[in-house]
Amino acid sequence: MRLLDAKVQSAELTARFAILDARKREDFPRHLERLRRDRDRASRVLEQRSFYQALEYTRLDVTLDSVMALSRLVAAVVGAVFLIVLLVGLGVCLPPIELPPVSVFVAIAPIAAYVLVASYPEWRARRMRVASLGGAPEAVNYMAMAMRVVPALDRAVEFAAHHSEEPLASRLRQLLWSVYLRSPPGIEAAFLQFAGEWGEWQEDLKRAFFAIGSASSEQTEAGLDRTLDKARMIAFEGTKARIMEYAAGLRGPTTVLFAVGVLLPVIIGAMLPMISLGGLSPGILGSGRATSASDLTVPIVLMMDALFPAGAFAYAYHILGNRPGTASAVGPRQTLRRRHALVAVLLIIFAIPAFVFLRGPIAAFVPLWLSVGAGVVYIAPGLRDLERRRRENAKLEAQFPDALFLLGSRIAEGAPAERALQMTADATRGSEVATLFGRIVRALQISREGLEEVLFAKDGVLRDVPSRTIRAALRMIVEVSRKDPASAGKTIVETSTYLRDLRDVDREISRDLSSVVPRWSSE
Repeated sequence: MRLLDAKVQSAELTARFAILDARKREDFPRHLERLRRDRDRASRVLEQRSFYQALEYTRLDVTLDSVMALSRLVAAVVGAVFLIVLLVGLGVCLPPIELPPVSVFVAIAPIAAYVLVASYPEWRARRMRVASLGGAPEAVNYMAMAMRVVPALDRAVEFAAHHSEEPLASRLRQLLWSVYLRSPPGIEAAFLQFAGEWGEWQEDLKRAFFAIGSASSEQTEAGLDRTLDKARMIAFEGTKARIMEYAAGLRGPTTVLFAVGVLLPVIIGAMLPMISLGGLSPGILGSGRATSASDLTVPIVLMMDALFPAGAFAYAYHILGNRPGTASAVGPRQTLRRRHALVAVLLIIFAIPAFVFLRGPIAAFVPLWLSVGAGVVYIAPGLRDLERRRRENAKLEAQFPDALFLLGSRIAEGAPAERALQMTADATRGSEVATLFGRIVRALQISREGLEEVLFAKDGVLRDVPSRTIRAALRMIVEVSRKDPASAGKTIVETSTYLRDLRDVDREISRDLSSVVPRWSSE
């Protein structure tokens, strides 16, 4: 690295002071630029700046040396396992047609394992950044609300750190600790440094944070409101633009997913009869026919039942991982009953002797279907509950922006929060959001506690509401309801507009995908 720095410095001095002929003067800038690129490339490789940034972002308690050592260990273990499999295949006289793909897989598997383990911190940080994009407008909104009440940047950062979600909340708390330890001195300098670090991968959030930082130096209330409104709009529009970019780029990946997960397996399955006519028999387990050297049973089974499903799942996971996290996943509940577990265990118990003692054509299918039945009995109840909760959550999120607009309008008119919630529930009677607001009002009337305790306590009304969007919006209502009604109502109405825009974008995504799938089917 020092040698490259010395070469670059020497070349720069030569370009400034040396007397060169016309040809060297023409070629020297390209030579200098090549030296700079080599130095920057070596710097990235040696310093591993992106790796350390990923560790800091994900809070993984590992080092570069430990990750590299684990990568080498996993690669060695995977290579040894697949090498043993290859040797066993050679020992049992594996058909020659199966040897090349197995050998290629044995060679590629250790390299793939090494790359996956070594790149895991950066991969995890990238997914966390994409998932945290939906929380960026909320954090900016919390800072703006705190600045309107008390125009102090440290109070705004503390308020956002308390109410935002991870990983942004931890970074904001770390920012406060660095200010308390005087490194760097001053909340403004620390906040601008923090905004610059996050802006390396999210330019809109950096601009919004810069606007929040400059709002603390405003001398008039009108200037403060104008700057804070600008910060909120930058964050909202940036998130909306990223979601629209994601929706616009879905057509190509979904086409590839459909081709790999559906079309290609169907084409190969349709070609199997023609392959058998050409003398390459796929073979049927238990048919009693002697297998030949051209038997393709194992490759076809592995390709159709393992390779294609695994590839389609991995690519779909990659596509969904690039979606900005503007909604929360509905987590499963423990809904398994004892009788379901008992039936699953009994099926597994019957499958074991069937596999050991049965002979003939059905020897492989009876234990297989008993095992499949056990899995269905064990998983199906939880999947039904998960699907029902997902539909309820989607319906609630679809109705919430309009109800939030009505709620903001009532609060702007001067109605207290409890009365505004009741009026909104009456106006939206028969909907899911009306049921939610009705539960909130009844809890307020029965418990006589504050709105925050009723909503966010351990046994609060929102304990069964998994939507991060709804929880964040109600958290905002709790905070802004302590201010003057006009500002609170304006903030709630603007948030409802933002949520409505996100819902429209989701509808556009669904409409685009629904137009793609029928076209595939017709082709």
